[in-house]
Amino acid sequence: MEKNNGDREEHFYTVRDLARILKFSVGKIYHLHHDGRLPPPVALGRCLRWNRNVIVTWMENGCPPKKKHRKQRFGLGLKERGNSWGMRISKLDTE
Repeated sequence: MEKNNGDREEHFYTVRDLARILKFSVGKIYHLHHDGRLPPPVALGRCLRWNRNVIVTWMENGCPPKKKHRKQRFGLGLKERGNSWGMRISKLDTE
């Protein structure tokens, strides 16, 4: 394939490609993405793709997280939390 002057060919990694490169499972890649520890992907429909140049730069910089803090998750194990009015809300046990 010939390149025209000014055209830039972009290469993208799939989740499987990224798992192979980083030596993680596919599931671990999804967890790292969800936790904000991977560069942002490009969404093509329901598929995620990572730009090769962004991944290479990210790896050269020591794989810094894209977010400083992990998302706080509510749910499992959390029985109560306050709402904006200071009232206590009890969660139902699923036992």
